[in-house]
Amino acid sequence: MEKGKPMNTNILDHISINKRNGCEQRNSQLLFVHNQSIILFKKALFKGKLRRFFSFFTRKSVNLQSITAEISHASTYSISDCGYQSIPLKRIIGSENRCQDFDFEFSPRSVNTLNRWVKVADLFLLDEIIPPVELIQIGWNYFVRDGHHRISVAKALGKEYIDGCVRIYLLKEE
Repeated sequence: MEKGKPMNTNILDHISINKRNGCEQRNSQLLFVHNQSIILFKKALFKGKLRRFFSFFTRKSVNLQSITAEISHASTYSISDCGYQSIPLKRIIGSENRCQDFDFEFSPRSVNTLNRWVKVADLFLLDEIIPPVELIQIGWNYFVRDGHHRISVAKALGKEYIDGCVRIYLLKEE
């Protein structure tokens, strides 16, 4: 470059504009996905409210089963880790500690779970790697130890399976 002549910035401007457009494109994609997650949450919340409304008339419980109710009449015979598996979502029927936050279909019960639920939904919709849920197997059914939001989002998205780390409880009737 000659001394005293201004530098030609056309190429630099073009590169800067392309980088900025790439960021704007990525940000608009993230915003779109985030909005889709919020819409999905609102649908799941509405379905849960509708289910609870009709349960009033049918007198069928829509509560998520508690593992304590399942094991209260028995003593634990043995516990073993089964490792990672692909688990059918329809066989996950209860929870170890979050029964008040979700119904039996894992629909959220209130907007209090919105932020966490939407963050998990964003990850699902962006095809990010989702950590496996932690489950306890009793008989043919599973209870959630960790991963309630992941299960709720997976069900809302119509998935049939979820990856989980399973611990099996064998119970002995008393």
